[in-house]
Amino acid sequence: MKNTVTQLALQSFVIITDIIVSIIISANFNIKLALIVSNYNNFTEYHKGASQHNIYPFMLQTDNLLLYTKIAKPYSLVFGPEGGGLSLDYLKVGTAIRIPHSNSIDSLNLTNAVSIALYEVNRN
Repeated sequence: MKNTVTQLALQSFVIITDIIVSIIISANFNIKLALIVSNYNNFTEYHKGASQHNIYPFMLQTDNLLLYTKIAKPYSLVFGPEGGGLSLDYLKVGTAIRIPHSNSIDSLNLTNAVSIALYEVNRN
């Protein structure tokens, strides 16, 4: 949990990653989007400033599936690097969630995982 943390606030969403993420946003003329980017030295520093947030780290080492997890507001969705994901330390923080996928792949890439998570959170 010592990596740089980037917070991206999209309306009521907060996405935290262990890596600095490049984001390309394209919007047509009917979409209004406010994006706030904040950087923290580590997750602990972020969590102190957002202590009221319910934390949901996305990890493979849990049986809690996104589809069946009630996400309570305000919340922070936590994603790790594509290669290794979040460290096991994040199992001690909040409620870990897993996005189910085929056994023929190791994991989803970050953009797919974030897209699925935001879709499911907004759908409910």
